[in-house]
Amino acid sequence: FSTLQSLTSVAIESGGLSGPVPRRLFTLSNLQRVILSNNALNGTLEVTGNITQQLKIVNLLNNRIFAVNITPSYNKTLVLVGNPVCLDSDTSSRFFCSLQQEGLISYSTNITQCGSTTCSGDQSLDPATCSCAYPYTGKMIFRAPLFADPSDRTTFQQLETSLWKELGLRPGAVFLSDVLFSSDDYLQVQVSLFPSTGTSFATSELIRIGFAFSNQTYKP
Repeated sequence: FSTLQSLTSVAIESGGLSGPVPRRLFTLSNLQRVILSNNALNGTLEVTGNITQQLKIVNLLNNRIFAVNITPSYNKTLVLVGNPVCLDSDTSSRFFCSLQQEGLISYSTNITQCGSTTCSGDQSLDPATCSCAYPYTGKMIFRAPLFADPSDRTTFQQLETSLWKELGLRPGAVFLSDVLFSSDDYLQVQVSLFPSTGTSFATSELIRIGFAFSNQTYKP
């Protein structure tokens, strides 16, 4: 593992892996994410020693882990649902036997200030005004993100600000949702942009925004 210090993410889902998880894996200094769900990894999971502070999520959903040893300093997301360890009455109530953990809930722009307002048809709620409008929507794909936490509020709020500033929109007129890492480890973010005036973009504005993305004039 000494030659893998620059590794930030390990993702092998349904890969037929078996045997114990190497304890030294979690000490890699830049590791942020370990996704090894739906395999046959077994034995005791050792999340101990000098665990990197960068590590945000360890997901071993549906494996054969029957015991776990966790250092008290690790307080991020750990998923062991579907493993024998979560059938044990002594551990079944531990946090790692629940899917309701912060790191499993991907980021979505906060619209709680809009209360119970709903929109009909193809309109969506504009976070900047809490009114309904027709957004410009699309999916942003990041091939080599420098982070691996889909719930990282600070990072995605910075992306929101960057979008409305660089594209000349009303402050806050950006809604992000459906943040996830694809099977090839690309980060995908669903983006909705809202018009500064009225309920829909003018054709010229649609062309301008489309040009900014297609020609990579906008770079987050």
